[in-house]
Amino acid sequence: MLLTPWNSIHLKKGDVKPAVDPEKVVIYAMRFCPYAERAILTSLEKGLDFAIVNINLTSKPDWFLEMNPSGSIPVVEYKGGIVTGSVEASVFIDQVGGKSLQSSSDMSEEKSKKIIKKSSEALDILYKIIGFGSENQTAKDRKQYIRDISDILAFFAYELGETKTFFGGKTPNLVDLMIWPLFERLPMLPILYPNEDLTIISRHRKITSWVENMMTTSAVMKYKLEPEKLAKFYKVFAKNREHADYDFTINESPTNSEYLKDIR
Repeated sequence: MLLTPWNSIHLKKGDVKPAVDPEKVVIYAMRFCPYAERAILTSLEKGLDFAIVNINLTSKPDWFLEMNPSGSIPVVEYKGGIVTGSVEASVFIDQVGGKSLQSSSDMSEEKSKKIIKKSSEALDILYKIIGFGSENQTAKDRKQYIRDISDILAFFAYELGETKTFFGGKTPNLVDLMIWPLFERLPMLPILYPNEDLTIISRHRKITSWVENMMTTSAVMKYKLEPEKLAKFYKVFAKNREHADYDFTINESPTNSEYLKDIR
């Protein structure tokens, strides 16, 4: 297997905190988390030498909760400082040397924040479709959720315009990287619900082109997961976190048979 910072087991309660280099950006993450992915994509796009410590969100280590009592990820540690929040951590990483990813666009800061906020709203809706907090949802509910996400994608397309390759212009900027995790996860919906029309990206021509362009960027190519793997994880994670196998992409096959009941 290719040795990369994210191919590491998820540490759980009782595991010892690993020694880290204080001069290197360290991201405490979870391999399938879209919010942690934002910080990791930023680090990759910047070309930073960084480390990742994966955390088991079902059984969080005590030392991690001491770092961030809320238990949320990502957490970024650098030179003794701690930064939490996906956008806040990514902006912080962007300031660690090199050219800023926020300087490659004529888009206003207010507009950038609005687009990123809309992508977070869409992720919340996506989680509802998957089954987080909406156990009794129907196909009709999911159809409405897809309409809501489609409205957000239409907003993205309008802001992108007809001439831009990326929101950053000719190259990705922080906005592109912050909203990408949503688009990486949308293709898993038809896998989770094969008898429903939940394909959505292809409904938006300009967004389809943007997704194709993002798929060619080095950061996305290195870190993205196949929709099938995402679907396997989220199917179980949404039902019962206790059964979640955070390391099945490293183990090559799930250690829990729950992963193979509905999706193969």
